[in-house]
Amino acid sequence: MKTNLFFLLLIFSSVALSEPLKVVFHINEFEKANLLIFSINELIHAKSLIDIKLVMHGSSILKLSKNDSLRKKFERLMKQGVEIGVCSQAMMQNKLKPGMIIDGVNFLTQGGLIRIIQLQNQGYRYIKI
Repeated sequence: MKTNLFFLLLIFSSVALSEPLKVVFHINEFEKANLLIFSINELIHAKSLIDIKLVMHGSSILKLSKNDSLRKKFERLMKQGVEIGVCSQAMMQNKLKPGMIIDGVNFLTQGGLIRIIQLQNQGYRYIKI
């Protein structure tokens, strides 16, 4: 009986390990952008199968400007597979137009909070920075 239980646990853990870890990061303060980038990089290096979404709103979206010093770091995250979404309402509040933001960012017409809820309903784990 113990042997059968051991093999069942081994099979289930193998299945779980073959599935990517799904995480949604949420940031709304530009002062925390360096912490966000550090946290995402740590997670990428710790876990090979990972699906990361990043939802940005509030003042944090200013860090996605083509003129910002962190631009290259955000572009590198996207090259590593991180999907970045920006709240369209925050774009208006911060007086940013799509051409002012780095290429490859998704504009969330439904808003950032709705996107977070959608991702949580799809099994993404929520991390607020």
